[in-house]
Amino acid sequence: MNDVVSGVAETCAVRAELERLYDAGLYRQALAAGEAAWGPVRRWRDLDRRLLGSRIISQLGLYRTASALVLDSWRREARDADLVFAYVRTLYNLRGPYPARQALLHWQGRVERSAAQQASWLGLAAVIHGAYRDWEQAHACVDEAMQLAECPEDFLFERAWLYECQDRYDDALATLARIPATTPNRERYLVQCCSRLLEITGQDAQMLDELRAAFARCESVELGMRLHQKLTDRDLLDEADACLARLGTLVPAGEKLVAEEVAIATASLRYRRGDIAGTLAALEPVRGYYFREVRRALAAATEDTPRRLLDVPFIRQHHMTCAPATLTAIWRWHGVHIDHLTLAEAICYDGTSDLAERRWAVQQGWAVREFELNLDDVCTLIDAGCPVA
Repeated sequence: MNDVVSGVAETCAVRAELERLYDAGLYRQALAAGEAAWGPVRRWRDLDRRLLGSRIISQLGLYRTASALVLDSWRREARDADLVFAYVRTLYNLRGPYPARQALLHWQGRVERSAAQQASWLGLAAVIHGAYRDWEQAHACVDEAMQLAECPEDFLFERAWLYECQDRYDDALATLARIPATTPNRERYLVQCCSRLLEITGQDAQMLDELRAAFARCESVELGMRLHQKLTDRDLLDEADACLARLGTLVPAGEKLVAEEVAIATASLRYRRGDIAGTLAALEPVRGYYFREVRRALAAATEDTPRRLLDVPFIRQHHMTCAPATLTAIWRWHGVHIDHLTLAEAICYDGTSDLAERRWAVQQGWAVREFELNLDDVCTLIDAGCPVA
């Protein structure tokens, strides 16, 4: 009996320490501590351990393993509120909103939930309804969740996400500004949400500053990869290199998929530096047809092969406005300022037809010709300084 009590107390102590490290944003250390106490994360059998393990390793880029822990628990364990929540969220991440909505409706009243668990359920429901652009239902779910929650501001994340999906970027940023960064883990999530919006609204300097500060304080692979990409895009290559070096220390040993992502990021950086040999070396462990073809093309290139990059402005599309956003970017490249949404009003109706695009371009005085695009034509146009989309 004493051994059982001692084992339970030890498990509770380990779990408390892992939660502390998780809240501190020290996800790599949390995984190491958990595996030192309970063995490899894939072999954790207790439901609470597996759900905690899923949360921890998802911050280290192990999304497939995190999902597998939840799905395996779903097959093995009795249904309770936490497992049903994790299962529906995993369905949404893996298969999209339709199966998630079916499961949401099925499990709506079939398990008992505390007020806190019901609030989390409603927050997930808001995301799923938002994916269907049912804004009234989605915002109603957030309102109800905030009434039930001990910390109503927790559900401002869902509110901000809904505003972002509605293309209300300023409202989304204002909502996120109301959330206190009470722990490094929350700061990490806050910065992930804000960084997208700051880039969309042209606040690049603030975006980079926030990503740098958050990555310096936490061990998130996703945050580091995002920072690396933004630094590389802006030719801050030395800093991007340092970011990659730290990312390498966070990837758990033997995790091929995450290691491949880091290898691809390394190759991108080497290519930006004009280092073809270094790019090929970085891509060597990366599998798949696409990267085999990239390696083949790079092997045929030389250090003197010209590289041409056109600085076409970024225009964030709204819902079903991909063609107007593309046309706006190309027009602005040529020095003609047009408003993306005004253009969408002129040529969109539940999407954009080819005829409407061509007619509008002709009305603006542009020469319009149709032709079949191939790689040689793309290279010729780009070499001539003409962007292609």
